[in-house]
Amino acid sequence: MQNLLVFGGNLTKDPEFRYFPTSGEEYAVISIASNSYFLKKDGTKGERVCYLEVCVYGRSVEIIKKFFSKGSRIIIEGELRQEFWEKDGAKKSKHLAVARKIHILDFKNNEQGATTQQGMQEGVDMSGVMQQGNNGTPPYQINIDDNEIPF
Repeated sequence: MQNLLVFGGNLTKDPEFRYFPTSGEEYAVISIASNSYFLKKDGTKGERVCYLEVCVYGRSVEIIKKFFSKGSRIIIEGELRQEFWEKDGAKKSKHLAVARKIHILDFKNNEQGATTQQGMQEGVDMSGVMQQGNNGTPPYQINIDDNEIPF
């Protein structure tokens, strides 16, 4: 059975950047919220929000650093994983996603005022980033090799 996840929404906060203690390799952690709407029995509109933590590795970290911030619209393709740990004698677990492809749905400015389009013109390695543009140009995509994932 194939483990494939496609999830889209908005970043709920600015990305966090961390390093693995053994390899020193940097990775990004982003939190995405996705809303869905439905009609309640009484005819009023209801809303559900689903939150997902996503880990991003390899070359994609540079893209996340430069072009993503709280509120950025994104779709990720990857796989679902479950982490396990123990805290105060109690076993804990949570689900998270490991991104293999990133789809950019808007061109938000970063803190320095650069946009994704400017990054492409300025020579930032945007190879592999999926962009949902209005100009009909073919998308770019980031493929993360299994060898780049340190666990």
